[in-house]
Amino acid sequence: MGKKTFYLPDFLIVGANKAGTTSLANYLNMHPKIKISDVKEPMYFNSTADMVSASKEEANLANPYIAITLDHYSKMFEKHDESVELFAEASTAYLATPKISASLMKKVIPDVKVIAVLREPVSRAVSAYKMCLGNGIEDRTFSEVVQNAENEMTILSAHGVKEYIRNGLYAQLLKPYYDYFPKENLLILNYDEFMQKPEEFLKKIFTFLEIEPINIDFSKKYNTASEHVKKDEVIISDTDIKKLQTLFKDELEKLKELTGITFNSL
Repeated sequence: MGKKTFYLPDFLIVGANKAGTTSLANYLNMHPKIKISDVKEPMYFNSTADMVSASKEEANLANPYIAITLDHYSKMFEKHDESVELFAEASTAYLATPKISASLMKKVIPDVKVIAVLREPVSRAVSAYKMCLGNGIEDRTFSEVVQNAENEMTILSAHGVKEYIRNGLYAQLLKPYYDYFPKENLLILNYDEFMQKPEEFLKKIFTFLEIEPINIDFSKKYNTASEHVKKDEVIISDTDIKKLQTLFKDELEKLKELTGITFNSL
């Protein structure tokens, strides 16, 4: 039996959820020398052998496709032009499962480059809540979510998409990546800049990847709120927003110390 060639990523976009990773993956895939995986979020580095994956055709938010084996994962990159120099994928689950994912990445692709795009955590929580509500996997009000928020200020080993508070604890979520990888392999970016100055934002990534920049058509939008929110009205109170802003204050100070990133207020 001959040797098998496996395709593995040169860089990974690890999240955060609802912080533009779908748009970023699509924009980077416009570069002739970059190949993004056929399934944008294969989630190989937070998968386990006992997981059950949906088919690619039937996958959805509640029942996703997961590349459980290395062979399945490699197939995500097989169809590519000969000009491709960098393979990549964008699984937001990697930031939601950092203790699992960072460790496995270090074992399988120790020199990989990691990109994380972070969004102000309260607006990210609201956006994720609306997405889950619109997809029919959330039946709580946002006030019910916020009621227990003070008990969710420490990360677990793994978080689902409905962990609206824990998925915004960025300093804690990033720490395993800083533990396993040198700082020069990590690029932590601000979603605000992506929205306000996308050209400069992409240039930072091209520089980080050591690849020549290209002009990107930013007119195409991906994974927008309107694609998910089906209800006419979603009630988000000022009281709930202020409570979350207070709860995230210390975490954001730690994030600033770790990465230098600060966010615009809601």
